[in-house]
Amino acid sequence: MTAGQATSSNNHGLAMALLAAIVVCALLTCAAAVSVPGSPQVITVPGAGEVVLGDHATQRHGNEAEIVREAMQTGRPPSRWQCKEGKEYLSKRLDEPLPSGDWGLMVLCNGHEITAFATTREYILRVLEEDGCSNGWGYAHP
Repeated sequence: MTAGQATSSNNHGLAMALLAAIVVCALLTCAAAVSVPGSPQVITVPGAGEVVLGDHATQRHGNEAEIVREAMQTGRPPSRWQCKEGKEYLSKRLDEPLPSGDWGLMVLCNGHEITAFATTREYILRVLEEDGCSNGWGYAHP
C-alpha cells in the first residue's frame, strides 16, 4: 500500500467515524426530546397536530421561542418538512420580524419539540438541504 492509499483509507475511516458520531448524537437528541418528565405542556399546530413542548427552546432562545410557538398555532399552517433521523421541521414567516430573523422554525422529533426560534429564510433553506428534508412533493423553499 502506498502512502497516498493509506492516507485515503485513513480519511475514509475518519469520515465514517464522524458520520456515525453525528447519527448517534441526532438519535440521542431525538430520544432526549421524547423523554419529558412530569406533566408536559402540549400545543396544537395546524397541519402538524399535537406537539409536546420541551425546555430547550425557552432555555436557549428565551421569549423568542414563545413567540415562534404562538405563531405556529395561529393563522395559516406552517410549512412541514420530513428530515433525516425522524426529525420534522415546521417553518413560517412571522407577522412581526424579530432581531434574529423574520421566520419561525420549530424542530420536532416524534411529535416532541426539540427547539423553536426565529431565524432567516437563508438559514432555513440551508438546514433543509443539509438535513435532506422533503415536504412530500420534493425539495422546495420554506
